[in-house]
Amino acid sequence: MTARWLSLLLVLVLGAAPAQAGDREDAGKAFAAGQALDKKKQYAKAIDQYVLAFKLVQHENTAYNIALDYERLGKLREAYEWYGTFVDMTGDQKERERVEGKMEQLRAKPSPIVVTSKPTGALVIIDGNKVGTTPYRGEVNEGSRTIVVKINDTKRDERRHLAEFGERIVIDVSWEAPTATPGSGATPQSTHSSAIGPELGSVNDPPAVGPGATTARTPEQVILTGEPPSPPRVVKWFMGGGAGAGFGESTHEYAFATAGLQVGQSDVVVRVGDARRNLGFEGGLRWRFINAGKFAMYAGFLVNYIGSIGGLGFPVGLRFDLSENETRTWALTIESGARFYNGRLYESQNDSSQSTRVFPVLAFLEMRR
Repeated sequence: MTARWLSLLLVLVLGAAPAQAGDREDAGKAFAAGQALDKKKQYAKAIDQYVLAFKLVQHENTAYNIALDYERLGKLREAYEWYGTFVDMTGDQKERERVEGKMEQLRAKPSPIVVTSKPTGALVIIDGNKVGTTPYRGEVNEGSRTIVVKINDTKRDERRHLAEFGERIVIDVSWEAPTATPGSGATPQSTHSSAIGPELGSVNDPPAVGPGATTARTPEQVILTGEPPSPPRVVKWFMGGGAGAGFGESTHEYAFATAGLQVGQSDVVVRVGDARRNLGFEGGLRWRFINAGKFAMYAGFLVNYIGSIGGLGFPVGLRFDLSENETRTWALTIESGARFYNGRLYESQNDSSQSTRVFPVLAFLEMRR
């Protein structure tokens, strides 16, 4: 059982190998090409290069500049998604807060609205307020909006639209009978249509980014003839070691090597080492439920073995980032919780004991990439 769990989790861990030297070189070339295109204000082409660089080597600055170029092109929804990727990757609390504020500004940008009707002169009511008659042009603030277009009680059209990211809302209502072809038997019908999309603008004359924007770091681009790609899932690997003691019906020492994968807010973790002078193994999942700058708190679920005695563990811990650079982060993790083993671990236990409870206190030094 131990070997099976260990093999499964080690395959997951070893699958996350760091980027090869060739990938880093190609990513650097793509990044430089993107910078050159940014200087020429060819933001769409620059994004293509940054996307390529990000696929080869995932880096927070690349995600940031992809977002920045999308913002320059007026594609605020795509910019929001890539700023979110940056926020997930960065360890700089001040930058995270600044960019989160920018994300809220993008979402809250007022949306232009155009309402037309046949016949014209229909009353336009937005959220219960009479704003004008068709043809009507105006703006609505972010949020769910109820738009009513009416001539009288029998000629009335109502619909709801979600206004966000400054995306254009277009509504066209027609109560006129379609022109019938002689002999076709066509009968008059009421028709209406609507469309929502980003307000179109010139790629060569992108909108201003706004106050507080910084110089592009690494933009990523999408081919304009297709749909923007979704931000890739950020996967990191980590490894390290630690030690501690277990307390309960007796006391024993732990000394573990640890490795794993970080996917978003979750970790897959494997530990192998010495526990009570026997081979010790722990493997499972843990989730970060608090992220506050350099600090993170997590809880999880583990499968544990000391020698041939297995059990379950429920860890809780605190991680503190000691130092970081563009390629790695060193972190100190303090962990406690409870371990429940299906058997006797200590000679001093009562003969009738069929299980053992242990409350460990552990400390690990980990390197994440």
